[in-house]
Amino acid sequence: MKLLVPVLFMFLLISSCKKQEADTVLTGTWRLIKTVNEVNGTVSLPPANANRYITITFKNDGSFTGNTIVNEIAGTYKVENGKDLDMMLGFTTKIAEDDWGRNFSTVLMSCYYQSLYPCIKPSYEIKNGHLIIHSVANYDLILAR
Repeated sequence: MKLLVPVLFMFLLISSCKKQEADTVLTGTWRLIKTVNEVNGTVSLPPANANRYITITFKNDGSFTGNTIVNEIAGTYKVENGKDLDMMLGFTTKIAEDDWGRNFSTVLMSCYYQSLYPCIKPSYEIKNGHLIIHSVANYDLILAR
C-alpha cells in the first residue's frame, strides 16, 4: 500500500503534464471554426453548404499544408518571439475563393498586403483548446483541433 500512493501520484503528475503540453502546441491539424472582423466585430462562420472544412496543419519541420473550401495550400512558417508567425505561402491551387476562404487566405498572406517593411506578422495564442491567429489584416482566425 505504501508503494501504491507514490506510484499513483507520479502517474497523475505525468498524465496531467502531457495534457497541458498538447493543449499549447502549435503543431498539428487545426480546423477554422470562425473569423472575426476586428474593425466592425462581424463574426463569420463556415457556410452551411460547404463540402469540406478549412484546415491547416503545422508540421514539426517548419512547413504547413492545408486547404480552403476550393484551394490546397502549402508553405513554411517560423515562430518568432514566442508568438509571431512568419508564414510564407508556397503555393495555392486555385483562385475562385469564397468570402470564408478569402478571410483565411488574407491572414495567411497578410505580409504580402502590407506596405510596411518589415511587415507586422500575425501573432497567435492557444487558449482553451483554440488556436487564435491575430492579424493586422482586420481578421482574427479561430481554429480548433
